[in-house]
Amino acid sequence: MINITSHFTMEAKENTTFLRSVLATFPTDQLIFVSCLLLCYPLGIFYRYVLNPKRVSSTVRHVVGLFWGIMFGWISFKWQFFIIIGMAFSCYVLISFLNPKFVHRYVFAFSLLVLSVGHLCRQLTDYGSYKMDFTGPLMIIVQRVTYISLSVHDGQGRDEKDLSAEQKKEQLKKVPSLLEYFGYILHYSTLLAGPACTYRKYKDFIDGRHFIEKDSKRKEPSSLVPVIEKSLTSLACLVIYFKFAPSFSPILNTDEEFIATHSFLWRLMFAWFSMVTLRMRYYFAFKGAEAVNNLVGLGFSGYDEKGQPLWNGMLHANILKVEFPLNMKMIFDNWNISTGSWLRRCVYDRVTKHRTLAVFALSAAWHGFYGGYYLTFTSAQLCLEAARAFRRSWREKFQKTVILSRVYDVITCLITAMILGYLTVPFVLLDPWQGLRFWRSMYFFGHIISIMVLLLHRGKGSRNKSKTSDTTTTTQEIMQNGLIKSSAREENNGLIIGQDATCPH
Repeated sequence: MINITSHFTMEAKENTTFLRSVLATFPTDQLIFVSCLLLCYPLGIFYRYVLNPKRVSSTVRHVVGLFWGIMFGWISFKWQFFIIIGMAFSCYVLISFLNPKFVHRYVFAFSLLVLSVGHLCRQLTDYGSYKMDFTGPLMIIVQRVTYISLSVHDGQGRDEKDLSAEQKKEQLKKVPSLLEYFGYILHYSTLLAGPACTYRKYKDFIDGRHFIEKDSKRKEPSSLVPVIEKSLTSLACLVIYFKFAPSFSPILNTDEEFIATHSFLWRLMFAWFSMVTLRMRYYFAFKGAEAVNNLVGLGFSGYDEKGQPLWNGMLHANILKVEFPLNMKMIFDNWNISTGSWLRRCVYDRVTKHRTLAVFALSAAWHGFYGGYYLTFTSAQLCLEAARAFRRSWREKFQKTVILSRVYDVITCLITAMILGYLTVPFVLLDPWQGLRFWRSMYFFGHIISIMVLLLHRGKGSRNKSKTSDTTTTTQEIMQNGLIKSSAREENNGLIIGQDATCPH
């Protein structure tokens, strides 16, 4: 009996020591983020069931969501939070008083200017840091203020006949009140880690219409199962990160001794797994944020064919499709999903000329100005075009039997995963010279293979366009997602958020 008691006592001490060692690795800013994220769970239950739109007015729900958003913002960013409030209020003034025909242009320009100054200040004063600051949530808030400005522009500055079905649904015939506006901008469930949604979706959530519009006869659906699933996924990703991060630091990819003592194949595998490990901390924040939003009632998207409720309306990423992609497009479609939707709705669907260039410019300004970002941006486009050319020429040949099809899928999955690791290392390292050093150590194999594929398949694509959805991929998809994104900085911030999916800030 004494031995058993002693065993459990020692085990408890070991667990306590492990917990302390984990907490010791968390900087204060990231501990604050995690604490706020955990606090969102009891607040979410209270908000969903006690402050249900059937019980209280929309005003109460706005006020409570805004109050806790301000509290989280102040706790996390102190005086920097006033920059966020100042930018948001200035945009509200522009939206309220400028001509609706042009207001979206001014809001875009002003919000991106403030964000760009924030990026530059951080880059100059804290180069290469993963520390959380106001620019993380500011990236998401830029999306929200531009969403509102475009909805006002569509509702008051354009003819109804010129609007798409989606734009008609999202248009605003009047400017939201100051409370409604700030409730949307600073709601606690989306402030720290996003994702961003349109104002119409937020307003329907506040008023309780999001359930009624999907099916007015049904009882309000429970989000318990998706909340548990996403929370457990978030926790699992955090455990994986702490387990492997010390052994797979991205900086080793450019270490001279590491390069000299390891083979090309091993270094390629290391680059891939170091990027997978790094993404785990973003998945922790992503899935935690998705769970929090589902808990308060955000993200309900209707019912499946079996009548089961779907809660995929506030997604950051589909992890399995990013980590086990069959092609490049699958990665772009399933990473940083809400930012991709923002770029499509706000730029790609509205610009008549040079769409991809406009998306590139906006995405670049939104992310910041580290050279590593641009190495990844431009190289990803090259690799994507090569992948599309190869797919058009060869995929159909492997569809004759099930076995051949599976072989093709396995091979393309492995190649795509390796290329993903190759492309994203410079994005994470930030410094362009470090990124080029890594690519040089890998003999620029990704670039060389891509160029060779394009040269060998030149002209074939125009004669034989694949009917698969992969052919619809554009630079927009690259910029909108990816590897290419920093996360979630988007919608995210540091920690475990670094600031975007693959990058610090």
